[in-house]
Amino acid sequence: MPQYRKLYLKTTESLDINEMPDDFTRLLWLLLPLICCREGRGMDSPAWIKAKAMPLREDVKQDRVEAAMCWYADAGMIVRYSVEGRRYFEIVNWARYQGDTGREAESNYPGQDQADSEDYSRLTHDLLTTNSCSDSYTDTNTNTNTDAYTEIVTLILETWQQLFPTKPQPRAATIKAKVKTRLADPGFKDDWQKALRRVQPSKFCNDGGWFTLPWFLKSEEHWTNCLNGNYDNRNNGNGRNNGNGSKPAGAGKPPGMDEGDWVDLQYIEYNHDQEARDCRARLEAKGVKVDDYLSTIS
Repeated sequence: MPQYRKLYLKTTESLDINEMPDDFTRLLWLLLPLICCREGRGMDSPAWIKAKAMPLREDVKQDRVEAAMCWYADAGMIVRYSVEGRRYFEIVNWARYQGDTGREAESNYPGQDQADSEDYSRLTHDLLTTNSCSDSYTDTNTNTNTDAYTEIVTLILETWQQLFPTKPQPRAATIKAKVKTRLADPGFKDDWQKALRRVQPSKFCNDGGWFTLPWFLKSEEHWTNCLNGNYDNRNNGNGRNNGNGSKPAGAGKPPGMDEGDWVDLQYIEYNHDQEARDCRARLEAKGVKVDDYLSTIS
């Protein structure tokens, strides 16, 4: 068992954490690393998680823990898998936030590479409470629909790997719920490939750590922004990028600005969605003159 875990300073500004449905889900997320092994893994059992993370809380029920775990999985924050019929979870980007944990005892929990060959994630809370799939996937022929749905998930993963080989390559279990939700969006089934292919040359997306497949699938606004060319490389003169996609002179990171704020500023430059508005609010609260910066490159 570790003696301590790291807590990222920008946790309070995390969009995922602020979008969580309630404070219990947020609290459990902050406690989850305390019960994980050095690889960010644990038993995917509500009873085990409750006993480890909240041993003295008699008011916490297992179904509440399960609902929170479903939310994390749906958001791409954890991966749920099974090995020899036993369920486990693993926190995504564990090493990025916890650093070197190699001095801790070796993990007792098998990794995703040992997962059962036919490993299907549990239904997320959203899928249990909503009909988030298109009519073409609600046919009574369950086997046929499962095969067709699995083919789409596989095709999306293969297309992502082909177009963005240097980006993180998620497992099917990480995106299944998001794909099912997106299939309810008008046009997604026909246009998702066009959206990925259009954004593939974008220097902004390729260089940005925020641009991942779970992000692309997270909302209708995200994938349609890609389809509509919001992240296209711009031409010299009026655009933000020159012909090879690089920033024009004078558009670099402002002196003294930390990397996280710089990423937010670049996101605002290219986007007009809710996340961009949240980024703007955070920066302006810190005294950053967002419009002054944008006016120098528009």
